[in-house]
Formats: sequence, structure tokens, C-alpha cells
Amino acid sequence: MTYYFYLSDQTSEFDGSNWVSELGEGGMYTIGAYLKWFFDQVSQLDSCPFSDSDFTWNPAMVDNLLIYFVNSQGSSLA
Repeated sequence: MTYYFYLSDQTSEFDGSNWVSELGEGGMYTIGAYLKWFFDQVSQLDSCPFSDSDFTWNPAMVDNLLIYFVNSQGSSLA
């Protein structure tokens, strides 16, 4: 069974004509791939019910973990 986690890019700013992410497409991929690697390592534990993990950015629905990426610590929920 796959563990799905969700990432939300809250760093975007409007530049006058387009929304531009501070993370960029490459940064978003790198972050997602690293977190997937981490959760896949956890999935290898005998006590874990999941076989692997997968992620998506800015999901419409969330049923597990949602991680927000914000511009500053002051914008953080925690």
C-alpha cells in the first residue's frame, strides 16, 4: 500500500502578469523526490504498513499529510 503525502507551494508571488514560485519547478521536484526517498526509507521498517510513498504538489484533496512551503518563518503555521 502506498503512502501519499501532499505538498503545497505557498511561495508564489504575482509579478504583474504571472504567478512565479520562489521554489521553481526544479526545486519543487528536488524537494518532493527527497521527501519521497525519506518516506520510502520509513516504509522499509517491519512495523510500517506502507510499501512505498508518492507525492503531488498543490492537491485538490488531502487524505494524509500536507506540507506547506512558505516564504518565511513568520508565514509558518507552526
